[in-house]
Amino acid sequence: MILEYVRTRENVIPPTRANPSDAGLDLFYNPADGQEITLQPGGTALFQTGYKFGIPHGYCLEVKNRSGNASKRSLLVGACIIDPGYDGEVFVNLHNVGKEEQTIYLGDK
Repeated sequence: MILEYVRTRENVIPPTRANPSDAGLDLFYNPADGQEITLQPGGTALFQTGYKFGIPHGYCLEVKNRSGNASKRSLLVGACIIDPGYDGEVFVNLHNVGKEEQTIYLGDK
């Protein structure tokens, strides 16, 4: 399946597939203001991706945890199902479940 997307602003890092055999695409943090966000332990924030997706009827997008972010940084994705009727910019709901603050920078996966 071909998944269509549009950038919501200039200079947005596009979703990529690191390897041809990967099951999913990597999304990147693309804040409009270019600023990093620091999540305190127990903190939650919504992260801008800079993309709108054209999701076919009968399908949805699901944002999943990256193994490195989950195991090394204690960062977990919250509920993140994007329905075909949603036509706004996609945000990722990220939780810091660890004991140390974590900073997310422009271009982080």
